[in-house]
Parts: sequence; structure tokens; C-alpha cells
Amino acid sequence: MSQLSINFRIKSIDLNSFAITQFPKVWDENIISFEIKYSEEFRLSEKEFKIYILINVFEEHQPDIKLCSLQTTTSFEIFNLKELIKDGEVPNLILENLLGISLSTTRGILFSSSSVAGSKPIIFPVVFPAQLIEGAKNDNSLESILKKASNYSELKNYNKALELLLKAYELYPQHELMLLNNLGIVHAHLKDYNKALICFNQVIEKNPKTIDAYINIGHVLSTLDRYEEALENVNRALENSPLNQLALINKGILLVKMNRLEEAKANFEYLLNIYPNSVKAYNNLAEIYKRTKEYSKAIELALKAVDLDNSFNVPYATLAEIYSELNQIEKAKFYLSKALQLGYSKEEVLQDISMQKVLSAKEIQELLN
Repeated sequence: MSQLSINFRIKSIDLNSFAITQFPKVWDENIISFEIKYSEEFRLSEKEFKIYILINVFEEHQPDIKLCSLQTTTSFEIFNLKELIKDGEVPNLILENLLGISLSTTRGILFSSSSVAGSKPIIFPVVFPAQLIEGAKNDNSLESILKKASNYSELKNYNKALELLLKAYELYPQHELMLLNNLGIVHAHLKDYNKALICFNQVIEKNPKTIDAYINIGHVLSTLDRYEEALENVNRALENSPLNQLALINKGILLVKMNRLEEAKANFEYLLNIYPNSVKAYNNLAEIYKRTKEYSKAIELALKAVDLDNSFNVPYATLAEIYSELNQIEKAKFYLSKALQLGYSKEEVLQDISMQKVLSAKEIQELLN
């Protein structure tokens, strides 16, 4: 049996909400009871693992009277997160340790937040992480199901994510529009584009002003090389929300795919006037200047994107492509290596003709493995 080890740091501890709904003179642990729940969420590309904790405090003999509620998020950066995740979950032993840290910090936050004049601070009892973990497995709340589905999507286990979302759709019909949109996204990941379009169109039929659905239809149609139709849907999103950043970015990308480069350039420059720190706008402008072989300007824009967010892998790949076209292979290798370290798709690299200059046959084989 291999030994489990974890390399991590605490990124942040946040108090999401705190409310006192009843205000007794004394918070006496003998006359109050606690409800404690937790959920987890991770982002592999950012090596981020989040633990959410919810605490509700009730009258011991009147469980319908909520005295207080508190919600926290503890964010961990786990440097070997990808290696730890097995079958969609972090091993229990490691999860217990992370949850123990989160509970300890939450205990302190509750103590200090409830310390008010004339009152005794709330001290919730020792909780064993293993018990909470077991309880979470049977948590069928909408929030819990959505987080689990998100985690499976992050691992590209879209069939499991689909299973969970269908369960939520059955249990929570009042959230039909949001769940249909999420189901459409997962169907698209599974390359079941007809089902994806059916889901998004159902959302629009029920609420024609649902911007996300138009954007998602545009994305699916773009994948199918139906660029004109895709652009029509993105424009519909912008009719409802003219300053929507994602819609503006997708419009620019579609214009590039349609080789309408001047329009695309104008679109991204307009976007930067509104959102001057848009990393994707800078990177897409760099791509346009690369296509027109204005390499100095392309490098300047891609480096600006890196300066704004050095954890975003795409500008590094753009720089690798630019330096490959300039036949500056060492610089191209440097930026490609950075992109891959940050989770850039190996498949994208292998499909990129310009990368054939950068990678040897042996390096290509290593990527394939």
C-alpha cells in the first residue's frame, strides 16, 4: 500500500455569512444544539480545493427556532491535487485532515463573531471529521449535488456529472432552467450536441432573456463549424446584455474563425475599453496580430495577458506559437513548457502544426503517453 502524502498551503479563510436571528442573553451550550454540514469543490487547473462549512444554531428543545447561522470557505492550494484525486474524491484520510483544519478555523470565527456585549461567545462542540464526511455522502441537497457534479466535470467524468444533474432535475423541478442549462453543458462535453441544443432551447422557450443559453448555443454551433448561426445567437445574448463580457469574447473568437479579423480586432479593443483587465481579450488580440504576422505587437499583447494573470495557460501557448513561427525554438519551448505546467491541453499541442518545430519525436511521444 503506497503512502499518502499531501503538499499544500492555506490560500484563504472567508466568512461568507453570519446572522443572529434570535438574541438570547446567554449562549449556553446546555440549551442550544448545532447542525453542521460541509461540502467540497476543486479546480484541478488552479490546484485549488475548497471546503464549505455551514453551521446552524438552534434552541435545544425548539429545533424550529434558529438562533444563529454561519457559513465559511477555507481554500487550500494543493500542489499534488491531480495525483491525490481518485474516482472523483480526495482520500478520506487526507480529507479528514483538511476538514479538521477548516472546522478549527470556523470554530474560531464563530467564537469571535458571536462575541457581543453581554453575551457569552458560542462554542460549538468537538466534531469528528469522519462523521461529517459520512453524512455528506447522503446529502441530497441541491447545493451538494451541484458541487459533486462540478467535481466530476472537473475530472472530465461527464457521465457521472450527467447522472447527478438528472437526479437534481428530478428532485428540484423548481430550479428547472438552471439545471437544463447545466445539463446542456454536460451533453456538449459528451459530444451529444443535439441533446445539448434541445436543453438550451428549452431554457430560451421558458425565458427568452436567459443570456447564458444563447451563449451556450453559440458555443455548440461553433464546435459544429456553424459560425453564422453561432454568431446570431451570441448577438442575441448581447441584445439582452450589451456589456456581457463572455458574449463579447465569444463574438470576437467567432469573427476570427470566420476570418473577419478587422471586425474581431475592433470587438476586442471595444471590450478592453470596458474591461481593461480582460486577459482573454489581450490574448485573442495577440492571436489576431500573430495571424497578420505582426509579431512584435502579438508578443506585447500576450505578455500583457501573462502579467495580468500568470496562472492562465493560454497566453503562454500563444507565445510558444509566435516564437515557433519566428523559429526561436528555445523561447518557444520555454513558453510551451509553462503552458503545459499550468494544465494546457496536450491534445491541443499535438494538433498544432507550428508545434512540430518545437517538439522532437521523443517529446511528442512523451506527450502522447
